[in-house]
Order: sequence, then structure tokens, then C-alpha cells
Amino acid sequence: GLEVMYHFITKFIVVLLLSLYFNLLKQTLFIYIFYGLLRINAHGLHAKSNLSCWIITLTTYILLSFLSKYLLINFNIGLLIIYICMFSYFLWAPSDTKGKPIVSKKLRLRLKLLTVIIASIEVIIYFKFYKYVGNSIIYSNILQSMLINPVIYKISNQKRNNYLALSNC
Repeated sequence: GLEVMYHFITKFIVVLLLSLYFNLLKQTLFIYIFYGLLRINAHGLHAKSNLSCWIITLTTYILLSFLSKYLLINFNIGLLIIYICMFSYFLWAPSDTKGKPIVSKKLRLRLKLLTVIIASIEVIIYFKFYKYVGNSIIYSNILQSMLINPVIYKISNQKRNNYLALSNC
């Protein structure tokens, strides 16, 4: 637990320092918030090593923050993207990993419901504050829906739905 906390805090500080350097702090903080709220319940793919986690984390947050600031997405197209992401949450959330299977059917249902509720709240925020945080919400949802997608698990050669193997024991 302490090691996980140490890695999270260290990565968070490094990402924030890089975002400050590239003048992306606001976008990075919004992406951390919107993506983090989805990730807590939807779970999803994890890197196979600490080094690859560092590389992916730094690249992803800085790239998404950069896109959020400079590649603006039209309101209606963004809304369509978010609804497609919500559909993926209905289909695949929560998405477990080999190291952290979600065995309980009740817990899986609760996590799916919470993911959809949080995504719905993000849609409301998108409607009200599109000009300020719209792109951050879009890119956060794209990232999270990718990380629960079975195709990404297959490409990265990782197993998903690990609870099925454990529930048959």
C-alpha cells in the first residue's frame, strides 16, 4: 500500500512539474480529476512494469493535456464521443486485471453503476462548462474507455474478466 502511494505521489508531482513547464497545468489537473473519477470504479488495464507505467503515465497526461488545450473538439462531436464512451462503460466496466480480479457479482454491478453515474455527472458538467473543461472531459473519457476495451487487453497480451476463472473454482 505504501509503495503504491509513493509511486502515485511521485508520478503526480513529476507530471505536475512537466505540465507547469509546458504551461498545461490547468488541463492536466482537469484530466487527472475527470479521468481519476472514472478510473476508480471502471478500473482497466495496467502497465506490466513500473518503468512502462512511468513512460505511459508521463506521455499520456502531457499528451492529453496538450490535446485538450490545442486540439479543440466541436461541442456536438464531443458529446457523441462521450456517449460512445458511456456505451463502452455499460459493456465493459468494471474491467479487472489478473492481479486484481473483481469476483463479486454485486461489487461488479455497483462499480458499473458508479462508473455510469460519474460519466453522467461529467456529461452535465460538459453541458454547463464546455468552454472551460469540455476537452478535458472528452479526452479523459476516451482514455478510460480505451483502457477497459477488450481489444486493448488483447493487443497488450493481458487477460480480462479474470473473475470468470476464479468463480469457476
